[in-house]
Amino acid sequence: MSAQHTFDPSALRLGPHAEPLPRFLRRAADELEGHGTHDPRLVAAIEALLAGGLDAVHERTDRPQWAEYRLHLPAAMGQPELYAALGHLARQLLSTERAEDFFFMHKEPGMRVRFRLPASGGNPQETVGVLDAAMAEWRHRGLAEAWSRAVYEPEQHLFGGPVSMASVHRLFTADSLAWAEHWARRPEDRKPAWAVSLVMIEALLDELRIVGWEDRDVWDRLRRQAGRSMAGEEPEGWGETVTKIHRVWSEPGRLASITRPWNLPYPEAFARAARTECPRWLAEYFASPEAYVGPREAAAFFIVYHWNRAALPFSRQCAIVEALLR
Repeated sequence: MSAQHTFDPSALRLGPHAEPLPRFLRRAADELEGHGTHDPRLVAAIEALLAGGLDAVHERTDRPQWAEYRLHLPAAMGQPELYAALGHLARQLLSTERAEDFFFMHKEPGMRVRFRLPASGGNPQETVGVLDAAMAEWRHRGLAEAWSRAVYEPEQHLFGGPVSMASVHRLFTADSLAWAEHWARRPEDRKPAWAVSLVMIEALLDELRIVGWEDRDVWDRLRRQAGRSMAGEEPEGWGETVTKIHRVWSEPGRLASITRPWNLPYPEAFARAARTECPRWLAEYFASPEAYVGPREAAAFFIVYHWNRAALPFSRQCAIVEALLR
């Protein structure tokens, strides 16, 4: 126990006598299990301990792990200044350990922003205060029309449970920082989101050891399990788009030859995070006997969230899936 929680073993008094705490706790356990002496003073002390102690335990263990904010935006996508402010806030809180993870999602009527609060050694209320102030400032600047707090429930079953979700959230953090930087750029300075996405997906699949033909199972799962397929008539230029994407992905070195001259720092930052986190994900979850989701299925659902942050139109997502299943 830490120094501030060290107990004096003779500090507890029952009537005129001091009761060493370990002995009191053993007697309390006997009493609760029906094997005690039914000493009225002991029973009263147990009731007092439970009345105050359980509330304290619940306060420490049941406090929210995440803070979620829902932003109402003036348009479907935020302004570059919003993504710049979001990225700056996230890096500030992460670097000072006032938040452990962070990610955002585009969702009507705007955006959902989520921060994992510090579990130990930090002050969650301080973090919430910083976040509240940031949201209020963004509204004042016209970057958001309104904001509200909400409860975030992690999509644990989708990715295989809490152990897997820990790695997912760390990768979500890297992915969100990358896309925040992408959307913070002026429109004329941005590179095509679909090409940037393929660079990041390639890094993810490589680090998850999904190689060769195995990536086709990822695309097939996106089509079957995530519904990324066109229903009805194909859009104009569909065939040309699919052929272009297939060529960029399948021809060795072609994707790199297109994107490397752009010299973008954020896809590489995501790749570094994947090199760090994916081996841990493989070892701690996918190689464990408790795993019920495999790397390809998890990668498929990760890509769904990744494409949301990339703001890829549904038709473009379907085109990528169609192209890479060929």
